[in-house]
Amino acid sequence: MCDNKDEAVEKVRMWKKSISNFKFPFDDYDRSLNHYKGVQMVTGVTPLLLLKRICSFLVTPLLILIFLLRPKLYSNIDQKKAIFTCPNPNFTFVADDLPLCLIEKYESVHVCVDELRLPIQKMRIDFIGMKIIVKCFYKKPFSYWTLYILIHLSRIYNLISKYNPSIIITTQTETDFSSSLVTYYCEKHNVKYVCVQHGENYYYPGMAFVRFSEYFAWNQETLSILKALNVKIDFATIYEPKRLKKQYTKKKEPKYFITYYLEDESIHKLFQINRTLESFSKQGYLCNVRYHPRVKYQIDLKQVFTDEYINIENPFLVSLGDSISNTEYVVSYKSTVLSEAIANSMNAVIDDVNGCMEYLEEVCYINIKKTSLRLSNLLSKYSIVSLYN
Repeated sequence: MCDNKDEAVEKVRMWKKSISNFKFPFDDYDRSLNHYKGVQMVTGVTPLLLLKRICSFLVTPLLILIFLLRPKLYSNIDQKKAIFTCPNPNFTFVADDLPLCLIEKYESVHVCVDELRLPIQKMRIDFIGMKIIVKCFYKKPFSYWTLYILIHLSRIYNLISKYNPSIIITTQTETDFSSSLVTYYCEKHNVKYVCVQHGENYYYPGMAFVRFSEYFAWNQETLSILKALNVKIDFATIYEPKRLKKQYTKKKEPKYFITYYLEDESIHKLFQINRTLESFSKQGYLCNVRYHPRVKYQIDLKQVFTDEYINIENPFLVSLGDSISNTEYVVSYKSTVLSEAIANSMNAVIDDVNGCMEYLEEVCYINIKKTSLRLSNLLSKYSIVSLYN
């Protein structure tokens, strides 16, 4: 969510101009490097310069360590045709919503939790990986890019050695600039490296130029966005996840008037949202705030949402289905929850009071066209003057 609206819109326009001027990639090395530059647009150059200095000391000893250590061989390979790499236990639910064609083809998918995290002393790499790293080192020596690729190839090598899979399924790796080279590495081992869309995508340079063996997208709009980012989309397939199918019905008498679904807002933005919700709560409307289960906020939300008519909902205790079924209006800026509310014929409301609509238009946010409800509409409809204004 943008704090400076004009600056945020101008930044997106700059992103688009820069991406269009990138040299079109010749191979997966170029794709990964362009992707890395796209990430730099979002994070800024300064953090990566600091990482580069650190990496200048780490790359050489780590290369020597991995090259000297023999690749780890598992005496008893735990054969799994398909594995799903889960970055942490909070993502295991994605495994229950994989494309049906993958489930039917591979019968069962083994979920690997935290197995991508390896201590340095356990890192190994094979000859194919070594060749890739040598070429990376030649293209960009002593860089964060090279070190990052090295670490990820070592992690993937560990999975391939342990499970001997036919396919490795991932999620949210569109923004990982190692993905193109990891895909290349897996394909050299006759393993497919596949990504499944996890949330609504929008124009974001952190996904630019990426390639997978196969990508499962939710809709044609996502493919259009990826194409604009010069992503190789001839490997993409559209599928409908369970979460975007009608599953819930709103209660006849919902407990809450508004439930606001937070993303990764700044402290300043959280207080803005609170003021807007107080505009409703002061009129006697019961409001609810549901925080994102995988976001660590910079402040205790109880210090922000202090009104007795504003409840803070724990996503680990209340399911999303129960949450959206128990509120009159589902409100957020660009959370995927809006898509789920729309799929279930509920009142999905985009926050145009605290968020910039022009920014959403610039990044091609799909729900602008799917719901006409705006938070400013509710303020007007119920004759409420926002405390934020």
